[in-house]
Amino acid sequence: MKKILASMMIITVLSVSFVGLSGMTTDNDVEAASQNVGSLDIFRVHYDGRNANLSVSGWHAATGVVWAHYSYIFVMDYDTGLEIARFKATQNNRLDVYNVYPNISISKQSGFNGTISFNPFDSRWNKKRLYIMHRYSLNSNGERSVSDYHFPNNQGIWTSN
Repeated sequence: MKKILASMMIITVLSVSFVGLSGMTTDNDVEAASQNVGSLDIFRVHYDGRNANLSVSGWHAATGVVWAHYSYIFVMDYDTGLEIARFKATQNNRLDVYNVYPNISISKQSGFNGTISFNPFDSRWNKKRLYIMHRYSLNSNGERSVSDYHFPNNQGIWTSN
């Protein structure tokens, strides 16, 4: 039993180190150690009569994310919580976020933006209440989340009528 417990402890320590969790140094850091915050600056659809583009930008800062290889934007179905689409985001610097959240290590690089083209007549999109989720991921396909942030208050409905 002791060997199994020791092995489990080693695995846990390795996975925490790999994700890059920020350590707590004092009791005052407890609140900062559990923060997952974000805001959308843009959630806009451009439709030219045939094609549609969804543009999204904002920021997402979370303790526990020192760095992540990939940043993804997910378009989610508000009613089911299921993914409709995902696309890679470009990360950028956000000194304004860092000034408010200096205890969150990734806050300086918390900005993201991206655009996805979609068929406005596709049943996955049509007449759906949509919202955005941002993810920091360790995998190039957006799987293996390090941290997700849902923006359900920034929703829109796409109709192709």
